[in-house]
Amino acid sequence: WLKLQTMRRLVCALALPNYGSRSHWETVYTTAKTDPWYCGWRELESFWNDVAPRPPARVLVPGVGTDVALLAHLLVTGCVAGWASRQWGCTRRTAPFLPLTEFAPFHRATDGVQCGVCVSSYGVTAYDYVPAAVAAVAERLADGPGALELFVDDATDARRVETGAFDVALDKGTLDAVYLSGRSPNDRRRRLAQAVRELRRALRRDGGVLVSLSRAAPDAVRAALEECGASGGSDDDSSWQCLRDGGFHVASDGAVSTDLGGAALFVYESSLK
Repeated sequence: WLKLQTMRRLVCALALPNYGSRSHWETVYTTAKTDPWYCGWRELESFWNDVAPRPPARVLVPGVGTDVALLAHLLVTGCVAGWASRQWGCTRRTAPFLPLTEFAPFHRATDGVQCGVCVSSYGVTAYDYVPAAVAAVAERLADGPGALELFVDDATDARRVETGAFDVALDKGTLDAVYLSGRSPNDRRRRLAQAVRELRRALRRDGGVLVSLSRAAPDAVRAALEECGASGGSDDDSSWQCLRDGGFHVASDGAVSTDLGGAALFVYESSLK
């Protein structure tokens, strides 16, 4: 099984030469329909629930692309019976309703009708370095529930992201893309290290959690995460503990990490020494 996983990752890395190119993503986000990266929320949710702080925690999503599904799930977490708006219908469900056809059946609701009560939800901040992607997400979720902040920024130098402001960060392939954007092996490692440091800087020093999925460059991502811990990250007052190391893992409800689209799951937590 390990050999098979290694071969799959090698094939992915060789088959995705443009995934580190800004021009590639500009083309994708303006001309093609994109699906959730690596896996959907349905596959990720069990692993997220095991490690992520509960709402109303603040969530950072770097390199969000056009993953409206992911943001919608985070924004409605905590809703008792769902929600309705001018764009989305509502249903009576025990789980939070999501404005996505994969959670059909649902119907369009009358303008202004509210369905259920949002007792709490994540405060979500998401960014991407492609303006077209940010614009597309903003348009799709314009009338959505919850607190969503969107802007254009670069994962290797996220100047608009506040230091120590987030309880959890969710990376789905952004670190992979950063790594692939390097022009040489050394440049790839350097850029990846910068992106990891930026994520750690954004997290609370005591209890901040990074959840990362990597399929194209899991070994490089693992090394960068470990190096960030060894170097002390953005300060010398916090430690960087590995909770999930990219290997096979079974969630508390029995879900297995092999269902994550072939991606390795990494989870790190910052804590004060």
